[in-house]
Amino acid sequence: MERRIVKDVLLKDVVFDEEVYPRTNVYWLTSFDYSNSLKAGAKFPPITLALHNKKLILVDGKHRIDAFKICKEKTIPAEIYTGWDRKKIFIESIKRNIAHGRVLSPYEKRLCIMKLREMKINSADVSEIIQIPQKKLEHFVGQRLISSTTGEKLDVEVVKSGLKQLAGRSYEKSEIQMISGVQKGLSIGDQFSLFKQMIYLLEGGLVDLEDKRIQESVNKLFKLIKPLREKSGWFDFS
Repeated sequence: MERRIVKDVLLKDVVFDEEVYPRTNVYWLTSFDYSNSLKAGAKFPPITLALHNKKLILVDGKHRIDAFKICKEKTIPAEIYTGWDRKKIFIESIKRNIAHGRVLSPYEKRLCIMKLREMKINSADVSEIIQIPQKKLEHFVGQRLISSTTGEKLDVEVVKSGLKQLAGRSYEKSEIQMISGVQKGLSIGDQFSLFKQMIYLLEGGLVDLEDKRIQESVNKLFKLIKPLREKSGWFDFS
């Protein structure tokens, strides 16, 4: 039976389980803005937790948790639900993260749809949870899918907008794993935006040349561009 209580909990006791949380990216700037508001005396609503297998699993409030940590707080107000299984936790987490706070990205929504389908949630309910019309669900997911076939098993992966040129193609399983690994470190809307920002920094002379990490990155970038030039044939180094 479902029960709800509200109390302060220790931040160190909150468990972040990415398998039942819809966000793949937590934005530091959002948490930093929240922390400044906290320091100014702002009050935030309690985070949402689910007590499952003796663990306090986060349902909603990752940016608030990080803001409290920035402010060196030890506890945070929380509403705690009991009686939820992992399917219920995931569904409630989606609903809360869609309803308020930073909006879920299209990539995050597509991943949620895939997981909900794996949980045998019907399309009408998926549409209601994700807030996308049912007739548009298939196209919304399909336009960013890549696949790999092993025997009779079809594995699919959702690609982010930054790798949209890969969508609709089939790959070897090892290639899918490589693409998946690359995506974990990718947080751009599209590749053009990334290169445009780099050009702004370079043209404006704003690159921090004293930072050894940037020095190493620039050297690595140059080494990667050289073979790309030979492969593409359209580089202009004049």
